[in-house]
Amino acid sequence: MTAVWVGAALIVTVGLVLSMFAVRDTGAQVALEQQAHGAHASTHGSLGAAFAQASLRDPILRACSQAGLVNNLNDALAWGLAPLYLAAHGASVRETPSSPRPTRSSGAPAKSSPAGSPTIRAESR
Repeated sequence: MTAVWVGAALIVTVGLVLSMFAVRDTGAQVALEQQAHGAHASTHGSLGAAFAQASLRDPILRACSQAGLVNNLNDALAWGLAPLYLAAHGASVRETPSSPRPTRSSGAPAKSSPAGSPTIRAESR
């Protein structure tokens, strides 16, 4: 196994363990807040039922979940795996970016100013 895959497996394992033990369900607090503001309690009943509704039954929520997954995957590749890959193939710390290149909201790379610092310009609509 290469260092990239070992690093990726370690990141996934740590994230899974942290999410299993450090993240708490706040359903009771949400129900209390809803009751205090006169709203009805959630009809889903449990976290599993809400997950099934958002992931399987409602097509709009399913599309949002898929878009969020793709966005998080892109971030993981840009921020985590790309620097690990470059470092594993001999890039020095100076050659390995610690963050991805800034982009405009359109996804196009930002233009650089003559001094070399990125300049993000507002696009006219």
